[in-house]
Amino acid sequence: KTASDVERALSNPRLDLEDFKALIRPAAEPYLEQMAQKSQQLTLQRYGKTQQYYIQLYLSNKCSNICTYCG
Repeated sequence: KTASDVERALSNPRLDLEDFKALIRPAAEPYLEQMAQKSQQLTLQRYGKTQQYYIQLYLSNKCSNICTYCG
């Protein structure tokens, strides 16, 4: 893949497998900032400004997991 393939991938509104291949090649290294900006744009478009947290909530004192950090 060449630099022109990377530029084409960055300009596409919808990426396919060939675009992905171009973006992970060494030829894409000078375009890291543009890739980061496109990634941020797509993330905001799809998810908005949200944060998700995972919180373990147990309804009893009986644990079904075998964790090393629990006593």
